[in-house]
Amino acid sequence: DFFVAFFGWAASMMIPLKAVGSEEAILAMAVAVTSLITLIEGIYKSGSLLFNCRDDDMLLSLPLPRSRIVALRIFKFYVFELIFNSLYLVPVILAYALFAQPGLWFLPVSIVMVILLPVIPIVISCVIGALIAAFASRFKKRNLTSTILAFVFMLAGMAFSFKASDWTRNIGDYAGGISSAINNIYYPARVYTELTLQFDLGKLAVFVLMHMVVIAATIAFIAKIYFRIN
Repeated sequence: DFFVAFFGWAASMMIPLKAVGSEEAILAMAVAVTSLITLIEGIYKSGSLLFNCRDDDMLLSLPLPRSRIVALRIFKFYVFELIFNSLYLVPVILAYALFAQPGLWFLPVSIVMVILLPVIPIVISCVIGALIAAFASRFKKRNLTSTILAFVFMLAGMAFSFKASDWTRNIGDYAGGISSAINNIYYPARVYTELTLQFDLGKLAVFVLMHMVVIAATIAFIAKIYFRIN
């Protein structure tokens, strides 16, 4: 039901966008909105998903590298967000394909994007969550401190998302400006839009490589402080 409802919303958005020739704006907005939601969720959940988990005693007693334990935690987080993001992104992708009728490269590019788009917001939320947990561990009531700090970040993200929702009320009038603003601020949205309009294998390869480097660096960073926090 949610999938069908979101597809209906995306299709209704495509009508005014197509009238002004800015169909790709819906892709930039979908990427920005899902990334922001993932970031807000991630900041709140990263503490419980990465630190002080129920199976910590068992995992920490095994002769496993810290980086492998952290990688397993982040991968679990990633799978959850990938499923969640797909509920938003896939209907938008289908609506865009139906109305804009892009080239054959749109499908493989979209598959790669759906797989990679959760990475950046997850990485940011994991780093913020690790810093919050490290800071909160200095206090006696560290769980309460972590919750308060995460809640503050979540409220800030929600305030930004409510402000962003005002941009979509007259989408046909502001489509170009909204798309340009999102693409200038958020690199994944810009790459997705550019690859949709004109496929570039080199640009796609750089995008994939960048995400691999970012996730590896995040695992290495969190692994250094993981046991100290726990």
